[in-house]
Amino acid sequence: MLRANFKKFHKLTFVTCGLGIFLILHAVFFSQVTTISFLKALNWTLVIVILFLAWNGMDSLEYEDTKKWIKSFLLIILLLSIPTLLVPKIAFSVNQRFFSGILNHPQAFGMTAAAAGAIYIGQIFFQNKSKLLPVVIIIFCISLILVSGSRTAGMALFSAVIISSLLFSMLIIRNIKLINFNKVKLIIILISFLLIIISIPSILDLTNIFMTKTEKIAADSIISAFKTSRAVLYGPIINNIIENPIKGIGFGLASDWLFMDIKYFIGIPVSAPVEKGVLPLAVLEEVGVFGLVFFIVWILLLVRCSIANGFSDTIVLLTILLFNLGEAGLFSANGYGMLYLVLLTSATTKPKLIKNTN
Repeated sequence: MLRANFKKFHKLTFVTCGLGIFLILHAVFFSQVTTISFLKALNWTLVIVILFLAWNGMDSLEYEDTKKWIKSFLLIILLLSIPTLLVPKIAFSVNQRFFSGILNHPQAFGMTAAAAGAIYIGQIFFQNKSKLLPVVIIIFCISLILVSGSRTAGMALFSAVIISSLLFSMLIIRNIKLINFNKVKLIIILISFLLIIISIPSILDLTNIFMTKTEKIAADSIISAFKTSRAVLYGPIINNIIENPIKGIGFGLASDWLFMDIKYFIGIPVSAPVEKGVLPLAVLEEVGVFGLVFFIVWILLLVRCSIANGFSDTIVLLTILLFNLGEAGLFSANGYGMLYLVLLTSATTKPKLIKNTN
């Protein structure tokens, strides 16, 4: 029985457990604030392992139904946000320029729209039903990303679609049958590439306008906009990396950990929010070089599993991962980070096959 239970563990679940154990041990021996790092590492490890076990434990019907529920839930959030346009104080609660809908920030709203868009874009090639409604929903999601002003969401979705399309086009050309692609779908992808290439000048102009969205940032390009908007976050990170390249400062700690806003309950820290922009740099800062290597191996395994699942899951996973180049939330098991983890685990797992007992 024990041996059978261990066989149920997917390789990715084992590697994730290993990463979690590494983070916990690092918190105990190297963190500058052991209690906070330990609790955050333990919380993240338990949540993501439970999610992996839950997805892997579903049969194919439960798996598909749960994915449909998540897709519908994201779409409902977007639809319920539209009526708030009648009440600008709600729709534009953070500032007067960017739409946040029923959520508390335009960035969160934009990433919600991007996540929904990634799901529908990934599935549009793999359904026999009418494709008109999914196309309308995709246009709807892209429009909401633009009005939210979320550059992180927009660039993550756009980059995920391009990378996934290039990747699977190369796999198809090499006759690697990871997915059931027919000639029509291949022709559609190739035509899409031609249209993208033809439209590059216009795309660059629109992208530049979108990336330099605010008058407070005087940027002339995507790279300079990124540097300007994220310098306040990655500047202190780089300083810590230079000082502690091997051990790091501790998992889940702010770059200036002495000034963290920590809330306690009966002497136990229950809240210590941290804002960091570029996840790979944050990982290197917090857990050092060896932690970064472990993290990269884990990410590569995630990508490999999503590719094995198909085009749809690859787009979703890449979108979530690319979010973390502007809004590092992959190691947060609370708030919006939970959506990261739910979508990540759904895109990298497979359901159990239903055995026919007849």
